[in-house]
Amino acid sequence: MSPTAVDTTPLLPGSAEFIPDTKPEEILSIYTSLTSAFRTDRTKSLEWRLGQLDALERMIRENGALFKQAMLEDMHVSPLDSDIMQVSLVLSDIELFKADLESWMKPETVSSNVLTFPGKSELLNEPLGVVVVYGAWNYNFLLTLQPVVGAIGAGNCVLIKPGDYAVRSTQAMMQLIPRYMDQDCIRVVSGGPELSDAILEHEWQKIFFTGSPNVGRIIYEKAAKFLTPCTLELGGKSPCIVDATADLTITARRLVWGALASAGQTCVRPDYVLVHESIGDRLVQTVKSTVNEFYGEDPKESPWFARVINQRNFDRVTGLFDGSEDLMVLGGPKTMDRDTCYVPPTIINFRTDKQRFAAAKVMQMEIFGPLIPVCYYKDFSECVDSIRVEDLPFGGTGASGFGSYHGKYSFECFSHKKAVLSRPTILDIPQRYPPYTPADGKFLRAAINAKLSLVWGRLSKLMTTGKIVAFVVLLLAFLLRKNIARFVLQ
Repeated sequence: MSPTAVDTTPLLPGSAEFIPDTKPEEILSIYTSLTSAFRTDRTKSLEWRLGQLDALERMIRENGALFKQAMLEDMHVSPLDSDIMQVSLVLSDIELFKADLESWMKPETVSSNVLTFPGKSELLNEPLGVVVVYGAWNYNFLLTLQPVVGAIGAGNCVLIKPGDYAVRSTQAMMQLIPRYMDQDCIRVVSGGPELSDAILEHEWQKIFFTGSPNVGRIIYEKAAKFLTPCTLELGGKSPCIVDATADLTITARRLVWGALASAGQTCVRPDYVLVHESIGDRLVQTVKSTVNEFYGEDPKESPWFARVINQRNFDRVTGLFDGSEDLMVLGGPKTMDRDTCYVPPTIINFRTDKQRFAAAKVMQMEIFGPLIPVCYYKDFSECVDSIRVEDLPFGGTGASGFGSYHGKYSFECFSHKKAVLSRPTILDIPQRYPPYTPADGKFLRAAINAKLSLVWGRLSKLMTTGKIVAFVVLLLAFLLRKNIARFVLQ
């Protein structure tokens, strides 16, 4: 189907259409089709890229109500929270790409050395090819579509797989993406582990995955079969350290919002709190008051408090209560509701019992739920020691994955920087070629001198070839001025 033939009729929230999961055996034909489409070079033009970004923006704006209703049904995330934390961020990236993409696509001049003079060295940002974007259910709209902006902007064909746990928002994308986007070059699929296995049987040019470290390892291992590069945005167990000078009111507000937004199902959330013992009790009390301020006496009735994604994760999160029930100063198992996947905001205060804190279930993994463990410290070095023994830092290294994106970094994430040297046939230095005389050797060693190469490289990057030729001619004229004068006066 050509881009002009795509049906762009908005899909109303009340639609009864439901698209079934993609069958694993369908992946081969999808892979073949996307590969063929990329080989036509259609995606390389600025016009195609901007056209698809426009289509993506139109899809979001014309169907905002559907997407926000889907996120509400998936996790009880309010429409306002969906706007602030997901929709607006994707739209902002689209606007940035539309504004700056043309300049990003231009060749980047880099330094050359003396031996390639008067050549010109450039880096070209080229599309990688056919790429896969695995979204994540916790922020399904954002974590699926924001990387797609980068993949399209960089000129790739894309296979999109949203987070399958978030059924309603995945359905929204399954229904709408084919109506708005170029289906020759951009496809969306849905399904579980069997579908993912089928995807990983093929040689993609890039795999972008957001999710758990365990699944990230599986994807990376299978990608290695084809030497496929990956960007892995994995989990984290990020500490929040509160020292004795902190403003407790502001700290509590930021902590509660960060730890409990989307019911704590956020990979960059503060996962546990280390607070100086002199203010520990006051901070915990302030956090309790702030939870009440944000979500009321019964957070289950609050429109601003989300739900755990499904019963499987409900069981995992509530299992983290085990062994710490006597330390819960807010929330806990009494009001939890498995039928609606409601887990109450829960504070577990270990106070100064560092051994019990370190051994607790809630400290053995990334929480991904509305639990806030707290422990008091006396000396800052205790915080450093505690953090260093963690396996799950967040920050793009180790178990939290590798690679980066957002804004221009998304463009670079899905691009290959190809080095290109353009050299005319004039001034082809004969000393570069054998056989070499002793004089040639002296010339070549002088030409590759490290300091000279540095100066020449900076000069070649700042000046055009014509200016450099003029500069060299003037330099030679100055150095040989006496010989030139004698020749002229003869």
